[in-house]
Amino acid sequence: MSAIAAAVAPNGFFFQMTLAGGRVHVNIRHPNGAWDGAKVTDQGPVSGIAAAAGMNNELHQLTLAGGKVHLNTRHANGAWSGARITDQGPVSAVAAAAGPQGLHQITLSAGRAFHNLRRTDGSWAGARIFDNNGRLFAIAAGCNISSGNLHIATMTP
Repeated sequence: MSAIAAAVAPNGFFFQMTLAGGRVHVNIRHPNGAWDGAKVTDQGPVSGIAAAAGMNNELHQLTLAGGKVHLNTRHANGAWSGARITDQGPVSAVAAAAGPQGLHQITLSAGRAFHNLRRTDGSWAGARIFDNNGRLFAIAAGCNISSGNLHIATMTP
């Protein structure tokens, strides 16, 4: 395995994503403690993953492939939306967080960090630079599900 990401939905479902051999696997733990067992959700080749669970109990699976970001959403009823490109790149890393405003997609490109918001109505705000450092190499994000406060961590050499 080369990466792991996780998210917890408000209804108590825990989503564990793993990246192995360029393929994405998702294992779901139900509130009663039962696990579904890992299932492949992206055949790849994928080089990075991020996960967030939204207010409506959806899993947002972000994958990085060929420098582009893809979003596949698992709805509360278990159906998947199907992956679609949300950033044409070139992107080197992706992070995600969900809050009352919607899905926050954080990306790195050329050492700079960008933020894009997918609103709850499905529209996108448009990516904006929030850290123009030029030397960033890692990112992480979290959002307070009640207040909507977004927290982003970045790393430099």
